[in-house]
Amino acid sequence: MANSLTPLNAPYPPDVAEILATYPNTDGYILTLFRTFANSVRFLKKGVPNQLDRESPCASARS
Repeated sequence: MANSLTPLNAPYPPDVAEILATYPNTDGYILTLFRTFANSVRFLKKGVPNQLDRESPCASARS
C-alpha cells in the first residue's frame, strides 16, 4: 500500500463517494482535508467521525 497525502479528486470510487456524500460541502466541493483522508476508506469511515464533536456539521458522517 502506497502512503499518499494527496487529496483524491472526483470522480471518486463508489465506496469513497458514498462516504464523502455524508460530509459537508460547498457547492459540491468537498474540503481538501476530507479528500486527503479518503486515501484510507477505513480512516474515513471510522477515524474521522470519531474525531468530530457532536456539534460539528460532519456529525452526520458518524456511522
